[in-house]
Amino acid sequence: MAAHSQFGRKSTLDDIWVRHFADSLQVSQAVPEARRWLDLGSGAGFPGLVTAITFADEPGARVHLIEADQRKCAFLQPSHGKQRRRDYSLRQDRDNLTCAP
Repeated sequence: MAAHSQFGRKSTLDDIWVRHFADSLQVSQAVPEARRWLDLGSGAGFPGLVTAITFADEPGARVHLIEADQRKCAFLQPSHGKQRRRDYSLRQDRDNLTCAP
């Protein structure tokens, strides 16, 4: 049985920087003038937390993470609580993740 971690199989651990962190940085680089971000279906916090860290010192920057799955939201909660940051918010919400046609 293959070894697993929070980010995938042991064989992918060497690629963790590129697959998760560097990919997440591309979001903020695509629209560098943006200061408000919304990460729907945040999962493990990629790219939302990386974006929040990137813009942590920017006045007015804010990242909103919305995750429907209670377990994933619980995973994100300690990082949100320990940081006590005002540059991002975390909310569990399933009902408001629909889009009108």
